[in-house]
Amino acid sequence: RLSRMQAWSSRRAPSGALLVLCLATCTSAFVPCTPLAGLRLGGAGMKRFSQGKGFTVASLPLLGLKGTAVGASETTDAQEMVSPPPLTSTPPIKIDVMVEPTPFTHVSGYSNRYMEMLDYLDKAGDSVEIMTSDDIENPPSDYKGFPIRYTPGFRFALYNDLCLSFDHTFRGVKMLQEHKPDVLHISTPGFMVLVASVYARAMNVPVVMSYHTHLPVYADRYMGFFPFIVPISWLCIKLIHAFADLTLVTSPQMKADFESWGIDRVEVWRKGINTDNFNPKWKSAEMRKRLCGGEEPADDETLLVYVGRLGVEKRIQDLRAVLDANPKLRLAVVGQGPYRGELEKFFAGSKTHFTGIMRGEELWGAFASADIFAMPSDSETLGFVVLEAQASGIPV
Repeated sequence: RLSRMQAWSSRRAPSGALLVLCLATCTSAFVPCTPLAGLRLGGAGMKRFSQGKGFTVASLPLLGLKGTAVGASETTDAQEMVSPPPLTSTPPIKIDVMVEPTPFTHVSGYSNRYMEMLDYLDKAGDSVEIMTSDDIENPPSDYKGFPIRYTPGFRFALYNDLCLSFDHTFRGVKMLQEHKPDVLHISTPGFMVLVASVYARAMNVPVVMSYHTHLPVYADRYMGFFPFIVPISWLCIKLIHAFADLTLVTSPQMKADFESWGIDRVEVWRKGINTDNFNPKWKSAEMRKRLCGGEEPADDETLLVYVGRLGVEKRIQDLRAVLDANPKLRLAVVGQGPYRGELEKFFAGSKTHFTGIMRGEELWGAFASADIFAMPSDSETLGFVVLEAQASGIPV
């Protein structure tokens, strides 16, 4: 696979810079099993990809991590352990990011991934500018000193929590003209990618696309009445990602799906979580009581916790049958979303408490203070909460 990437890069030398983003999401401490990039690293594989920019596979920003990185081969017995290179192993570059929904006020695992990526790009000394859409009052104007530009957006009719945009004011063009980035990072799926990819092609800017929400699953769940909605969704994905010099997906299984539909230049953006934050040390009786709605749980009761967005596709309602069959179970639902009102009605009369959104030490304590993490969803692309629960010391 490395030789194929090298052959491709030799034909499109400027695109070698794209690989610098593969590993930038890594956090300051990792669960030991976390591989970090869709390339095998180490030995003879650490070769120059772009003579012009001085990038090497070895210099992908593993950014001073405490842990180790694992090459992302699908065969675990062939994985190689390598030490992360220092942040300063390559010169800083200029990166533009066009992302929707905004990772700065929208709560999701993908939002956390983008902010971690920006944290490490900051430590690497890269120059980053960001464009997104948000219709809340006084959204943040920068993150880690990186300026955030906003383009007018709209609430998506099928999922009202999402603010999306076609950038009809062409603010993305202005950002690219002024900043002159070495690479453009675009989130998908969405509407902004439709215009951002055209901007990049017109200005000859290399493009990396990162895929975070599995469109065919959501399309089937919300628009299943429409004939052939799943193959149509895949066709849209294929057409859009044809503009990408590199597509990053969230798992080897997703990579296989993309390749089975004829989508080229796909690699895995591996998961990593901060084990200083998600840690059993945050377990507390006070938080356990709070997760039970202020009631003191009995010694023989088991507390389940769900953390995430409250949408119909998460299948949280499936847990009601589990509670009804096991009267010694309690459930805490941490998060917010368009389905919350329906879920509160559905779980009425059960030992279920809805906490709303938690962040920081509250969130870390919620994970560590439960007995079991419940994950009924079958539509995940990232699934960071599973790693966060395991790092917090509770089974999934």
